[in-house]
Amino acid sequence: MQKNKFLIIFSIAILIVSITIELKAEELTLKDTANYLLKNSSQLKNATNDIELSNLDLNLAKKGLSPEVTLQASYTRLGEAPETPTEYVFLETGTTEFQGFTVPKYQLIPVEFEEVSQDNYNTTLSVNKPLYLGGKVKNSIKLSEKVVDLNKLRYEQTLNNTLNNLIQAYFNVLIKEDLVDIQKNSLILVNSHLENVRKNYEAGLVIKSDLNQVKIEVNKTKQSILSAENDLKIAKKRLADLLKLDSNDYTLKKPEIPKFNKELDFLLEKAYRNRFEVRSILLNQEIQDINKKLENTLYKPSFFLRGNYSFEGSNLDFNNGNLTMTVSGSIPLYDGNKSKIKQKKIELEKKSLDNNLSQIKDSIATEVMAALYKIDQNYESFNIAKENEQQAVENYNQAVNRYKNGVKTSLDVIRAETNLKQIRISKNQTYKQYLISIYNLLYQTGTLNNYFEEVILNESK
Repeated sequence: MQKNKFLIIFSIAILIVSITIELKAEELTLKDTANYLLKNSSQLKNATNDIELSNLDLNLAKKGLSPEVTLQASYTRLGEAPETPTEYVFLETGTTEFQGFTVPKYQLIPVEFEEVSQDNYNTTLSVNKPLYLGGKVKNSIKLSEKVVDLNKLRYEQTLNNTLNNLIQAYFNVLIKEDLVDIQKNSLILVNSHLENVRKNYEAGLVIKSDLNQVKIEVNKTKQSILSAENDLKIAKKRLADLLKLDSNDYTLKKPEIPKFNKELDFLLEKAYRNRFEVRSILLNQEIQDINKKLENTLYKPSFFLRGNYSFEGSNLDFNNGNLTMTVSGSIPLYDGNKSKIKQKKIELEKKSLDNNLSQIKDSIATEVMAALYKIDQNYESFNIAKENEQQAVENYNQAVNRYKNGVKTSLDVIRAETNLKQIRISKNQTYKQYLISIYNLLYQTGTLNNYFEEVILNESK
């Protein structure tokens, strides 16, 4: 009997543990959310489709010198078998003048016929093969390759921007979680103070307005908790939408501080090498060079080989067909100076790209410097906030002790607690902003996606 009771208790315990495990919220790291993003982002999927489309265009460009083969065939069945003449007679029909002489005229009259087949087959096989197109195919392939590179670059830019949005949403949830925790901790302190005031009121040491004032502060704190919890739910929902998660029942793990180099020259060199705006301009410059070469091929000759084999008869027999082969060439002589105008347009566009490149580099330098300064600012602000928290804790403890000793009022304790709460909120937000500013530096140098690739690879080993 005791053994059965033990088995029942053990089974219930196993069931409770399994249910607890199932109900436990999923804990996500920043790497986990990045993986979800890579799998589910519609923007990244669209960017990947653009790469595939440009690869298809590249394959089409490589087929520029491929032959085109066309087969045309027809079959006709006559309702009645036609007849064809087999023997003729000459019938004199009169005379006519020919070179000064009078000569008789004759008419050829069929006198015997035979039936031919009711079936008629007509087949033509044509082959058209470009032999030389003046370099158009070669340059078209190069142009298509650059378009593939440009779409790959756009994918990297989309990934970098999407990861930056992920970081903002991720840390927004962490900030809201901290705010909820601070408000709940504040409620504990205010409730503790309420018990002290209630005891003093029951002992006749304070008036009822003091007790009511603390009760009001308790209700205010409860309202702040409700507001903070709602803000947290919204922040978690936005992150879940970004990751295409079905549930908001998850917790986030605080990420580690990324390592980074604070040397400005090093960061600028990395930004100029990796920022998508710079790489895009350089690619477009190469594309314009190829377009200019394509315009230069306008007056080069083109040669084609055309072959044609045709057959017609009552039987499907290809042995007695007609074969023709033609080599043709053409060269444009005049296009109304359109090519020269297009070349001038290309040169002007290249100059605009050069001007844009200089302007973009100046803008990147400013953004990188601002990101670097923001890191230092947030770090110093965080250290100041830590010192302020220590002093606020001391002030709060002193206010509580003095209130117990009758030196301070209840309002002084509430003020000290409110000040402590605000400083703790500021400290936590400043620390999160410090981490965000480090990720922003990676974003401004165009290496945010590279950082996540390294994190994902390292954590998957």
